[in-house]
Order: sequence, then C-alpha cells, then structure tokens
Amino acid sequence: MVGEDAVVFLPYELSLVAAYMGRQRIIGLGGDMPWPHIQTDMEIFRARTCHSLVVMGRVTWESIIRRNGHPLLGRTSIVLSREDPRGDASYIPAFSIEDALMMIERFRTEGERVFVIGGAQIYQAFMPYASRILISRIVDRYGRLPQGDTFFPCFNKKEFPVCRRKSSGWEGRYRVVLEERIRQK
Repeated sequence: MVGEDAVVFLPYELSLVAAYMGRQRIIGLGGDMPWPHIQTDMEIFRARTCHSLVVMGRVTWESIIRRNGHPLLGRTSIVLSREDPRGDASYIPAFSIEDALMMIERFRTEGERVFVIGGAQIYQAFMPYASRILISRIVDRYGRLPQGDTFFPCFNKKEFPVCRRKSSGWEGRYRVVLEERIRQK
C-alpha cells in the first residue's frame, strides 16, 4: 500500500472521473447520485470512458446496474470489493488496490485508457496513482445543494491545477462545468 503523500507514476495514464456538487464535493447519497439524471453529464461521461477500462467499488457497480439494468457498455469493468459473493462474470473482480493494479496490467490493451469512477474510498485509494482528475461540477441554478453522505476526497489543487474548463448550457436547473486537472510532476 502506498503512503498518503506518495505519488506513483504508472506506465499508463490513470484518470479519476467524478461528478460533484458544492465546496463539499458531494458525490452520493444512499449509494446513488443525489441529483436527477443530467443528460449532458451522462453524455460527457460516456464519451470520456467508452472503449476503456473502468475501475470502481462494489457500491458504484451496484448503482450502475440498478440505474441502467446492465454494466457500462463498451467498457471493461474492474470492481474492487472485499468479497465477490455473486461471482458475476460481467466484471473483473479485484480485492485490493494492488490486485486492481495487477488486473489493469493484465487486461489493459495497448493505448487503452484507464478511469477510476468511484466511490469515495476508491477515489482516495487511487489518488496517488492518478495523472488526471476529470471533474463534472454540477451547478444548481438556484444555488441549492442536495443532501449527501459521500464526498470526493480533498486533493491538492496546486498539484492538480486546472488545465481546461468548459461550461455547458443549462439543462433545466442544472449546468455542468467540466474541469480537467493534470498532475504536475
């Protein structure tokens, strides 16, 4: 296991992808997103992660299955969990961060991108390995924040400065502000 302040440079790019709201970086409530389906954000996520390898925790996996009725299409999923009670063949199980990194090495094809897509503990565990953070900040037109019980981890904004920022138009009461942050070596 890597120390909290240690940075590990991998032979491939590993990106954390998250959507969050507010200064508290709210990402979830009760194992799901605490805001309604935002088409713009879903399209951005799909475009970013399609034809790639995605790493997630069991709760995120179960949320995706509940929401979509199936795994993420066009992506290879590695699900990090302490146990694999179902033996589900639609994902690659991993039981530790080290195990997940070995599964990435084993199943990643040349040039294939790797994205960590949640939840909070998984983001925190992979932060030392991340070369990029891709954030969709969800903005409420009226400044309201949802209830949340899960939060994106704090990160050093000097270590991960914004290199690109782009806003979408309003979709109902929500707008998406995309931020790409690249780790400074």
